[in-house]
Amino acid sequence: MNVTAFILCSIALLYSFSVMRYSLLLLFCCLGVSLGVFMLSPEYETYAGLSGIIHGIIVAGLILNKRHPYWVNGLFLFLVFAKIIQEQQPSYQTTALQSMLPVAVAFGAHLYGGISGVVFGGAALTLDKIYRAVK
Repeated sequence: MNVTAFILCSIALLYSFSVMRYSLLLLFCCLGVSLGVFMLSPEYETYAGLSGIIHGIIVAGLILNKRHPYWVNGLFLFLVFAKIIQEQQPSYQTTALQSMLPVAVAFGAHLYGGISGVVFGGAALTLDKIYRAVK
């Protein structure tokens, strides 16, 4: 499931991002999720997956998307973060999802990926604005 989602997100963003920007986004999300899991979620003895990175890619893509009205991007950002916040609740049950997967889902990684996407998207918007002002 993660590989399919990653490929679909990559295809969608490669039409909107340069290869350099997309590569930087991937690197930033990988580092953000890895550091978040390592420092803030010690209960995960090992973490291997793409779900956190996918959340970061989706969030950054929505922040930097210029093809749709801002309210559409904002609505989808709200929905993504509502999902992430719901997953962080102690009462959140994952029985249906968990039964499909051979490993536990690391929901903290989704949060760290979302935060990484916000930081990358915000930084990219700021740098784009500075570049346009200097140009």
